[in-house]
Amino acid sequence: MTNAADPGTGIVVADHLSKWYGQVIGLNDVSVSVPPGITGLLGPNGAGKSTFMKVITGQLKPSKGTITVLGEPIWNNPSLYFRIGFCPEQDSFYERMTGLEWVTALVRLNGLSDGDATEMAHRALKAVELTDAANKKIGAYSKGMRQRARLAQCEKRRVVELGARQRRHMHLVVIGIDHQQIAALRGEGLRPIADLHA
Repeated sequence: MTNAADPGTGIVVADHLSKWYGQVIGLNDVSVSVPPGITGLLGPNGAGKSTFMKVITGQLKPSKGTITVLGEPIWNNPSLYFRIGFCPEQDSFYERMTGLEWVTALVRLNGLSDGDATEMAHRALKAVELTDAANKKIGAYSKGMRQRARLAQCEKRRVVELGARQRRHMHLVVIGIDHQQIAALRGEGLRPIADLHA
């Protein structure tokens, strides 16, 4: 995983990045500059795609080397976490909640009032075309609807933290959604980085 792109232009820049899990190597001396636009990570199981995604979203601390996102170190940088959205690979829903209840609860974690959280959750669900299913239990959602609900949690972060005027500065890290959803995000001016092994 190398790229000769100028490090100054990358939205994600890794320099001799390594991550170990005890004796197991997750990433080994990766240097890459990810430019704006759609970037796909391709490789076989065990190649380090998921580990790289977890490092660039601040979920894992690098064992060696450096990683910056939007020009700042990501590890232990909460202000930067609010500038990116992350759509995880696995579902982690409360099946008995409706889509609206779930996204509203996530928005409330940002300290908003019930009314503001509900309004922003409605906007996030509308952005991912789940308005008609907003009051349906997530347990009854199709796979595609569940994928869009996961995107809504990224969308709500954008709505909450950045506001509609700054959307073009938002970066999404997405895993496990289809190419049409990625293309739609790009069409909105977002800069998705996708792990395409799902």
